[in-house]
Amino acid sequence: MDTLTPLDASHIAIRFTGTPIVSGERAEFSLVIENGTGKRLSSSDPNPTRLVTFFADSSEPYLGDWPRHATPIDVEAGKSTTICSSHPIGKGGLLVATLVQENVMWLHLAAGVLAKCTVEIPKWWLDKSEVVFGEREELNQSRFRNYFSCGDKQRPLMLHVETVNICNLKCIICPYNEMKRTKETMPDSLFAKIVADYVAMGGGDVIITPSVGDVFLDKRLVCRVKHLQETPGIRSIGFVTNGGNAGVFDDEDLSFIINACTRINISVYGLDEEENATMTRRPEKYNKILEQIKRIMRLNRCCSIALAFRLLKQNAKERAETWMLDNFGKVFPHEILTSFGNWAGAIDITKPLPFAGMWSDDTSSNPEGKPCAYPLLHVKVAVNGDVKFCSCIDYDSTVENIIGNVKEKSLLDIYNSERARQLWGAGLSICKGCTHFKPLSILGDFYPLLDTPIRNLGV
Repeated sequence: MDTLTPLDASHIAIRFTGTPIVSGERAEFSLVIENGTGKRLSSSDPNPTRLVTFFADSSEPYLGDWPRHATPIDVEAGKSTTICSSHPIGKGGLLVATLVQENVMWLHLAAGVLAKCTVEIPKWWLDKSEVVFGEREELNQSRFRNYFSCGDKQRPLMLHVETVNICNLKCIICPYNEMKRTKETMPDSLFAKIVADYVAMGGGDVIITPSVGDVFLDKRLVCRVKHLQETPGIRSIGFVTNGGNAGVFDDEDLSFIINACTRINISVYGLDEEENATMTRRPEKYNKILEQIKRIMRLNRCCSIALAFRLLKQNAKERAETWMLDNFGKVFPHEILTSFGNWAGAIDITKPLPFAGMWSDDTSSNPEGKPCAYPLLHVKVAVNGDVKFCSCIDYDSTVENIIGNVKEKSLLDIYNSERARQLWGAGLSICKGCTHFKPLSILGDFYPLLDTPIRNLGV
């Protein structure tokens, strides 16, 4: 196959024909590719030529290898062809097309081979009072309606239930020691009511991760998982855990819990006894925790398991990969953090962390405390039934963050309450400078998140 040069690229052009048509969640379009070179544009290996389309803001320079939709093309030398295709609607309202010869060049960088076309994205609402998050105009796109609607009201993508708020560790990067609310386990009747309310909202994915605490401290965990598994309308289950307390369950029960889940994220606090004891403030627990993580891996048959490393020592990436290979013979999907947030000021970050650990000083992303994507991703119900607007850093159920209690009203009514509407407009003081801030644009940038949200749990 012919390899293109920058001079070749200057004799290639692409242009949209007509205006793209929005159909459902996709923009359908056609464009012409004109090959004025003496070389064939081929979809054959090893360096196939592809048409690449993506949505972007008009201000973006298109310099990198962005998330993209690529279509193989074949155009004979000196000929032209028309391509009819479609693309999921994305942010910005500007549909951009270019060509790439894989592992050779992006033609728009070499010779400006680029086509742009404005796509009119249909609105969801005309009157902002129609939806609880009407103050957030960036959500006013028809493609979001099916995901965030329940009749004439709105819903989140997932349910997040805190069935217990007790932990087996006392990590220096976590505010568990500062928590003032009562440490307790959710009654079965309350859990059943929450699940029923969620199914009435349309159901879907359920997360059972405490904030803060560990799910394996819930002695009713097997019953919770069975209840979720047997409830029509619950699509999948997942949670985050440090794994250390899994030893309270025998192999049969632990295997049931693990394999009933779609996604489990295991937090790993240190890769040796010294690092683990320093991080968790629980000496001589490292080997026990590692043993239980190995047990979880051994019993797993079908759950997607990811590892989230929270490390203090240097060379974190190399050490984490070596640790996975030494203990499991493979590298799991994982993330590595060596810089940690302050939990809205709950942790004194003036005290330096041990070894090479650092406190995050990135507090500039949300100076006004505007709501981010978390209240859309999942609604959080605390162990006592309090429903939180922000499900992220509020470990102690701050009064301004509570929008209702499921003992008194339905989850659907609470999520659509006047208090929730106020917070969608004004935001929260605890969110100012939050290092966990995720802009609402993430829903457009990572569109698959809407269809399979639980697979993005943790990592």
